[in-house]
Amino acid sequence: MSDLCTRLRLVVFRLILLCLVAIIPWCGLGTAAEAPVYRSPYDVAWLPGSEVIYASDRTAGCVVRLAAGAEHVEIPLGGKPAGLALAPDGRTLYVARSAPGDVVAVDTRSHKITATGKVGSRPVGIVLGPKTGRLYVCNRASGDISIVESRTLKQLKRLAVVREPRFAALTPDENRLVVANSLPLGSPAKPVLAAVLSVVDTQAMTVAATIPLGNGATNLRGVAVDPTGRWAYCVHTVSRFHLPTSQLERGWMNTAGLSIIDLETNRRETTVLLDSLDRGAADPFGLAISPDGALLYVGLSGTHQIERVNIGRLHALLAGKVPEDVARDPGQANSNIWTRIQASPGAKAELVNDLMAMDYAGLLRRVPGGGKGPRGIALSDDGQRLAVANYFSGTVSVIPTAAFESPAPASIAPSEPAPRVPTICLGLGPQPAADLVRRGEEYFHDATLAFQHWQSCSTCHPDARSDGLRWDLLNDGVGNPKKTRSLVRVFEIKPVMSLGVRPDAQSGVRAGFQHILLAKLDKAYYEAVEAYLKSVEPEAGPLVGLDGHLPAAARRGRTLFSGKAHCGECHSGELYTDLKHHAVVPPAGYDQGATEFLTPRLVELYRTAPYLHDGRAATLRELLTTHNPDDRHGTTGGLTPSELDDLIVFLLTL
Repeated sequence: MSDLCTRLRLVVFRLILLCLVAIIPWCGLGTAAEAPVYRSPYDVAWLPGSEVIYASDRTAGCVVRLAAGAEHVEIPLGGKPAGLALAPDGRTLYVARSAPGDVVAVDTRSHKITATGKVGSRPVGIVLGPKTGRLYVCNRASGDISIVESRTLKQLKRLAVVREPRFAALTPDENRLVVANSLPLGSPAKPVLAAVLSVVDTQAMTVAATIPLGNGATNLRGVAVDPTGRWAYCVHTVSRFHLPTSQLERGWMNTAGLSIIDLETNRRETTVLLDSLDRGAADPFGLAISPDGALLYVGLSGTHQIERVNIGRLHALLAGKVPEDVARDPGQANSNIWTRIQASPGAKAELVNDLMAMDYAGLLRRVPGGGKGPRGIALSDDGQRLAVANYFSGTVSVIPTAAFESPAPASIAPSEPAPRVPTICLGLGPQPAADLVRRGEEYFHDATLAFQHWQSCSTCHPDARSDGLRWDLLNDGVGNPKKTRSLVRVFEIKPVMSLGVRPDAQSGVRAGFQHILLAKLDKAYYEAVEAYLKSVEPEAGPLVGLDGHLPAAARRGRTLFSGKAHCGECHSGELYTDLKHHAVVPPAGYDQGATEFLTPRLVELYRTAPYLHDGRAATLRELLTTHNPDDRHGTTGGLTPSELDDLIVFLLTL
C-alpha cells in the first residue's frame, strides 16, 4: 500500500511539474523572454492596377502584402529589408536587404524568393528601369551604386558616388539616374558645406554630374523626377551650422528644405522651405510626385505628417507669373518675395531663408500621416491614394489625396487640433507594447517633443551618428564650434564631448533636450532615450568581410597603428581611447583658450567624417597628412605612401 501511495504521489508531482513548465514562460518567471519583434514598415510599393500594397518590415525581416478588407500575407526575407521596386506587370518584387547586403527577387504569386544577387554594403534604396531591365541599388555603407541586371540579378557595375547614397530616381527615358548622397563630404570649418546629388549616365554607366545643394544641406532622404524629365526634387535638412545654437525660433538651427534641380543644366534652381513661420516640418523623409507632375507629397517623419506641395504653381511663381492674390502686400516688415523674384529672378536664392514664402502663396497643405514616424510613401497609379509607411506604429496608412484640399494651410498654430482626414490604417501584424528601448528610439526621432517642432535628436544625429557638420553649442561658451559626434557606444566612456564638459552621456542626453530642443520633459523620456542609445551597436565597415575577416592591407595597417605610427598609445582599449586630454591640434579661435581635447573613440571611423574636434579634416588622409605636420596625432610623417595607405585601410575597418 505504501508503494502505491508513493507511486501516486510521484505521478501527481510530475503532473504539477509539467503544468508549471507550461505556465511559467507565460508568466514571465522562466528563462529570459525573447526580445519582442516590432513591426517597422520602411518602404511601400503599390501593385499596379490594384488595391494591394507591399511594405518592407525592417525589424520583422519580411515583406508584407496588404490590402483593405483582405488578410495580409507575410513573405519572410531575413535580414533587414529596405527599398522596394515592383515590375510593371506586378509579377516580381525586388527588395534591397541592408543585411546581409544583397537584392532579392520575389514572385508575387508564390511569395517565394526566386533569385538573389550580391551588391554593395548595406543597400537601402532600389530603383527599377523597366525599359532597360536594370536595377539601380544605393549602397549606403560602401558609398556606391550597384547596376544590376533585373532578370538574373547579376551585378554589372559598382559606381562610386560621394557619401552614403540612400535614395535615387530615374528620368522617364531611363538615361539618367539622380542619386541623393545623404551626408555632406567636406570640412565644415569652411564657409560652405553641403551634400550633393550625383547624376549617373546610365548608358555609359558613369557619373555625369555632381550637383551641390545649398549651404548646410544634409540628411537627404528623398528624391523624385517629374514626368517630363526636366526637374528633380530632393528633400533634406537645411542646417544653419555657422550660427551659435542660441535659439530655435524662425529655423535658427534647422529647417526642412525642398531643392529643385534643373536637369537640363544640372544646376540647382532654388531651395524652398517646407516649414511655416512658427512650426517646423522636421526631418522630411520620402517623396512622391503626381502623374501630371503638378503635386509633390513629402513625408515629415519628425512631426508624423504628410505635406503636399503645389509644385505646378511654385514653378509658375519662380517664372515670374505672380497672381493678384499673391502679389498683394503681405503686411510684414519684409517685402513680398514673389514680386521681388518677378522683378529680379536672382532673388530666388533668398527663398531658402524665407519661412513665409510658401505658406503665403498657398503652396503647402499638411495632414496627419496616420501613424508615427512616416518613412517611405507611394502614390497609386491614378494618383488618388497615398500609401505611408509608419515606422513606429507598425502600420501602412492609405490617405486619399483629395483630403489635402480641405485642411488649413501649414501655418495653423501648433496648438490647434489636427484636421481629420479619412485614413485607412493597415497593420503589418501584431505590434507588441513598446519596451524602454523602442520608446527611446521613438522619442529620439520625435520632433514634436521640441519647441515648435523644428528638429529631433536624429536631425543632428541621424541613425544616432553624425550629420557631417559642426555646431557651436552653448555647453562651453560661444565661439568654439565642434563637429557632431556619433553616439554609438557613448555610454561606455566618461567624460563626454570634445572638452569633457559633461561627466557622462546621461547628463549629455538631458542637456541636449533642455538646451538644444528646448524641451523640459519627465525623466521617463530621458531614461528611454538613454536605453535606446545603449542598444545601438556599431556596424562593421564595408572593407570588413561578413565573417569579420580583414584584408591584407588592413592587417598591415593594424601593425603600423600599434607600432611605427604610435596611434595606439592614445587610442587604446576596445573603444580606442585613453579618455585623456591631449594637445593634438592648435585651437581655432577658441574663446576659452582650450588647447587640449579628449581623445575621441574610433568606433565606426569609416562613417564619422569630418575629423578632429572642429572637423577641419575632411578625410582620414587629410587628418594624417595636411593636419598632422608635427606628428601630434600619430607619427605619420615618416610613413611611406604605401604604409599610409595601409594605415588608412585599417582605420576604415574600425
